[in-house]
Amino acid sequence: MPALASATVIRRATLDDLQRVVGMFAEFVSSSQYARYVGNDSAHATKMMTRIIEGADCALFVADSSDNGVIGMLGVMAFIQPFSGELVASELFWWLDPKHRGNGVWLLRRAENWAREYGAKRLSMMAPIDKQRVAEIYSAIGYQEVERVFQRDL
Repeated sequence: MPALASATVIRRATLDDLQRVVGMFAEFVSSSQYARYVGNDSAHATKMMTRIIEGADCALFVADSSDNGVIGMLGVMAFIQPFSGELVASELFWWLDPKHRGNGVWLLRRAENWAREYGAKRLSMMAPIDKQRVAEIYSAIGYQEVERVFQRDL
């Protein structure tokens, strides 16, 4: 795992970060296949980010660089798994500014710690089909592929 730049801090997002994380979310969506399949509505994204920042069952972590401000984010939510009844956590989104990639695993480690502290038995991470490298990274750090998701417009 690469060393975290000493001037970068991984912390919980606050409402002061709202404008930046909504902007990063738009960049995340537009840089992936999600733009084609689910789109992005900034008013909804603002409500969603507010809910994640304020909610007890979810968390939004940001990578905050003293030189560049917030450069990355990872949102997670805990819920009762419908098959087992266990408390589990799932990634909602994970994005780093492309100029600052390489330290994103620190966001993941912080999300894992939050999930563990919250009482979750496991954490699920998603790998977009157009980002094969993401799936390779997950496998390399101990995550196992569980399922694939398919969708169709109705």
